[in-house]
Amino acid sequence: MARLDDATRETKLYFRAKKMSDTITSYKRDEALIETHSGNHIKYSRTDRGGEFLTKDLIKHQNDKGTQRELTVHDSPPQNGVSEHGMQTRAEQARTLLLGSGLPRFLWEEAMKHSAWLQNRTPT
Repeated sequence: MARLDDATRETKLYFRAKKMSDTITSYKRDEALIETHSGNHIKYSRTDRGGEFLTKDLIKHQNDKGTQRELTVHDSPPQNGVSEHGMQTRAEQARTLLLGSGLPRFLWEEAMKHSAWLQNRTPT
C-alpha cells in the first residue's frame, strides 16, 4: 500500500502481511503522525474501491474523526493516474536497482523502499 500526499507528492510505502486487517493500523499510524507533526487532521481521504478501504472499522473511524471519504469510479485506473504511475515508476526503479547491483530478489521490499526514499528527495 502506498500513501501519496497530494500537495507535496511525498510517498510512503507499507508492506503488509494481511491486506485487510493491516490497512486500518497503517491508516491510524499515518493519521497520528500527521496530527502530531503538523497539528492538522486529515480532511479528505481519496482511495480506490479496494476492499481494504471499505471495511466497517475504517469507515467508522473516518466518520468519527470527521474525515470525508472520496472513492474513485469503479474500474477506472486513469482516475488514480498519479498513484498508479508512481507505483509503476518505483517498481521499475527497484527492478533496475536489484539487477544493476546483482542483489538477490528477496530484497525487493528494501529496493522499493529505497526507490520511494530517492523519489521523496528528488525535486519534481
